[in-house]
Amino acid sequence: MQHLLISNAFVTNPEKSKEYINRFEDYEPTSLAVLALTEFQLYEHAFLLYKKAGGDNNLQAIEILLSQLNDYDRANEFCKKVKHPKV
Repeated sequence: MQHLLISNAFVTNPEKSKEYINRFEDYEPTSLAVLALTEFQLYEHAFLLYKKAGGDNNLQAIEILLSQLNDYDRANEFCKKVKHPKV
């Protein structure tokens, strides 16, 4: 149900979907991240979703920060925070 609510908010109220991403826990963040990227070009949303998924998904989060958002300072801070060997 949360998955559906977030994906619908991508269309109807993208800013509200950020709140849902941060608040909800019972959804699959990686599939929503792909949807945010491919269908809606919601790069910040995709970053938040990959970040929430964690693990190897942090690589996709960094990729979005660097290639889509061009936010090198934030990418640097995220790398320090994550401490993932591949990041």
